[in-house]
Amino acid sequence: MDLVSFLFSDSQQHIQDLTKLPSKYTIKFTGGNQTLADENDVVGIGSGKCNLGLLYANGSDVEKDMDKAFRHYEAAAMKGHVFARHNLGCEEFETGNYDLALQHWMIAAKLGDEHSLTNVKRLFMAGLATKADYAGALRGYKKALGGNDEP
Repeated sequence: MDLVSFLFSDSQQHIQDLTKLPSKYTIKFTGGNQTLADENDVVGIGSGKCNLGLLYANGSDVEKDMDKAFRHYEAAAMKGHVFARHNLGCEEFETGNYDLALQHWMIAAKLGDEHSLTNVKRLFMAGLATKADYAGALRGYKKALGGNDEP
């Protein structure tokens, strides 16, 4: 099994899939350009940005555009959206930026994301993260869940 298969054997379960959108999503026309927007995007809520990133990443109702997806994930992650942070890690890993993927997953794990913690563990097992990285992610994960912060 290659490294990508090892790390992402169940990756489809890790990335939120929002192909079925509620009716609040609309197509917005500005300056002749068609963009997808929703009420969350207008006020800058992280989940709206993450949802838009997913739409662009999946090519759902819009043309697939990974650059736009990445920008929306970044904006959502900066607002503290955990799944967007996890997805940034996935995108960085896919492009071979393992150190950046590790950083994103460590942040998400410390915010309570179990999938990111699992990916940090897998990176450690593959020799791409240190024991200290995994221990720090595990402590942060447990602390985020309100439990004991000792591994």
